[in-house]
Amino acid sequence: MKRLAIAVSVALVLAGTIPAQIPAAAGGTPASVPVMSPAGTQGADALDDAAYALDAVLATPEGRASVAMATADYPVTPGDVYSVTFLTSGGQVVLEAPIGPDYRFALPNLPPLEARNLTFVQLRDAAERAVLRAYPGSSPRVVVKTVGAFQVFVRGEVAHSGVRLVWGLTRLSELWANVTPWASRRAVRIVSADGTSRTFDLYLADRDGDLAQNPYVKPFDTVEFLRCERQVALSGAVRRPGSYQLLAGDTLGTLIERYGDGLVETADPARLSLVRRVGAPTALGETLTLDFPSSKDFVLNHLDSVHVPSITALLPAFFFEGAVGVGETGDEPLGTRRMAFTLVPGLSLSRATQDLRERFSSVSDLPNAFLSRGGLTYPVDLSRFLYDKDYSGDMALEPGDVVVVPFRQFFVSVSGAVALPGRYPYIPERGWEYYVNLAGGVDRERNSGDALDIVSKEGTRRSKDSVIEPEDSIVVRSNSALYSFGRISGIVGVMISVGSLVLGIIQFTR
Repeated sequence: MKRLAIAVSVALVLAGTIPAQIPAAAGGTPASVPVMSPAGTQGADALDDAAYALDAVLATPEGRASVAMATADYPVTPGDVYSVTFLTSGGQVVLEAPIGPDYRFALPNLPPLEARNLTFVQLRDAAERAVLRAYPGSSPRVVVKTVGAFQVFVRGEVAHSGVRLVWGLTRLSELWANVTPWASRRAVRIVSADGTSRTFDLYLADRDGDLAQNPYVKPFDTVEFLRCERQVALSGAVRRPGSYQLLAGDTLGTLIERYGDGLVETADPARLSLVRRVGAPTALGETLTLDFPSSKDFVLNHLDSVHVPSITALLPAFFFEGAVGVGETGDEPLGTRRMAFTLVPGLSLSRATQDLRERFSSVSDLPNAFLSRGGLTYPVDLSRFLYDKDYSGDMALEPGDVVVVPFRQFFVSVSGAVALPGRYPYIPERGWEYYVNLAGGVDRERNSGDALDIVSKEGTRRSKDSVIEPEDSIVVRSNSALYSFGRISGIVGVMISVGSLVLGIIQFTR
């Protein structure tokens, strides 16, 4: 991280001032810019503007040279070009020399230096001493002109094995790309060019910042991502939930206390749930319930899933039902919904209503809500809690309470002696004439004197002078005497005819 901080400082100075170029690798092949980034860029999105500036700098040879000089442990790499400046009696002399594939650094008229396994700082000091011995008092200065690029081979649990082009500050973790889901972060093997094999644990590098487990790769290394042996999932009331790859000897206690960083304060350690898929009695798997304090030595299998419940899951519930639910999709509810909420002891109806403010909409009839408890109903005006700050009707909620919010439909029904009976959109401050006209007007053959009834949704009758409210019903009476007589005249005529026929038959048979 110290190297990265220095690199960011350099980036902020140089970003935007250096032309974009791509350096040549040791063999003359253009280097691949995307892989030439310092360790830690997997989290570049968290570094904000500084990371973007750093990326811009690392895309140029001058920028990478500046970062290399600012990094105390930058390893001398074949293909590096160093510039040596010193003074002689004839004036200033500038010499440039590359690091060869054999790690020799040779300046004209000076003995070559062996640079294998040296950092730039160590080679710089050795070169300056060599110049001073040949030219006393010459004030030599050595800088990085350009950095080299080299190849490493990647194989194992990767989508495609092959060569990756990197540079001296590329760490092992940066090659974690295009790996399979079964690649192990706990065992990544590096085989050096001389055949030496070492294994590293990238989890420790990420978790503990142990950079010894995330070394710089070297020319012609072979990186092999091995297959993980045990991978388990941890969820619930722990400080670090996630998926973890376990080592031999790691148990349930190790998973929760080490990997998961322990239980949170609201955890319920007596009811851990473990889903086992490998090594279960049946091919479908099994679910186990474990008591954590007495099961710390429980051995986990590959693909086990451990969930730590919270004690809040034991709390009872209360319900809101009816015209609620706005906020989940942004639309008004089209039908009745029942939504369950956790009941913390002492929670009041007013507080629950205020917490659900965003779940109500224009169709929520808050003034006519009611609470259902134990077969009894209690009217509650929820609008007072939201808009009037009137808590006179407040009450403490109990387990199983159901708060019902009726729907408030914005229409008016018109029926009876009109041309087009039906439902019509509600318009505020309108009288009955407006809605009757929408229904085609009064049918004068059936109605006389504009006789009608206005009935509220509660079933109470209202005067004709009152303003129509949503869900009111306007019933235009069929009170015309001629209309009523016309409806029964046909029946009366038939009855008279039948009676006359019967009497005629009786007279005839006498």
